[in-house]
Amino acid sequence: MRSILLAAVVALIHSSHAALMIKGPTEPVLEGDMVTLECLNTDGDLNISRVHFEFFSEYMQGWNQVWWRSVRSYCFYDRAVEVEEDGEKAYLRLFYPTRFSGVPVRCVSDAGNATEPEYVSDSITFKVHYLRGPSLTMEGYPRYMEVPQDVKVRVGADVVVKCSASSSEEPSYFWQKEGSDWVLPSPLLKVTKASALDEGKYTCLAKNPSVESLNVQRTISITVLPMMTTLRRSQSTEQVLNPFPPPAWTNNPWCDFIVGGKDGSLVGKDQPAREGEGEKRSEGILGYWES
Repeated sequence: MRSILLAAVVALIHSSHAALMIKGPTEPVLEGDMVTLECLNTDGDLNISRVHFEFFSEYMQGWNQVWWRSVRSYCFYDRAVEVEEDGEKAYLRLFYPTRFSGVPVRCVSDAGNATEPEYVSDSITFKVHYLRGPSLTMEGYPRYMEVPQDVKVRVGADVVVKCSASSSEEPSYFWQKEGSDWVLPSPLLKVTKASALDEGKYTCLAKNPSVESLNVQRTISITVLPMMTTLRRSQSTEQVLNPFPPPAWTNNPWCDFIVGGKDGSLVGKDQPAREGEGEKRSEGILGYWES
């Protein structure tokens, strides 16, 4: 009686455990890596050649078989997925694993019902780590345009630059200034009332918190220009330079002509001087013949 009971318990334990086991990557998976999943048969009664892989679809809310070709592989004449077996194990090779990042995957025997535990393995998931960028945006600068390598600002102006990167996890950001031990642990660089002391090269460094080798950076140079001054020509100077003022409509400083000799006629900038009416022209956009 005891032997019969013991045999029943062993059979129950055996039937409640999956005969298939799936193994995934043991190292962090980076973008661009190929991922290989293994399906092992722990029960000699199952034929490993009659095993397929399935993934759980959030959209369909169910399990779907992983086919050896996908739409992507069909379009680009390249394999996205490959399934092989060597008699002891079945292998699922994912050439574009980002699609399966965070998605449960399992292996199932074709010999039985997938709802029965001895014919289906436990599911596993893996994560693809990536970090792209960074990109920079600056206040007062169009978002659709790239921030220039050399940022020129007037003295006393404010500079606000934001650093952002695309990552599998929220990255850590740091700003560093060349030649200084100054470090700002923030994606936002703020320079208030810029002066000559603020000039230099600033580098934004973005790091993936899970994978130390994943880090990207971008450097810009800030140049502070002196305050702009506007020079105006006085009326007395105007009268001395041009005793014969042109008509009002010619006073546009962007006109591509100058005023001629004593008759006040208009002459193109590139037209040679007429004999006896002046020897040179004054500098500037709007010039005058000297009498």
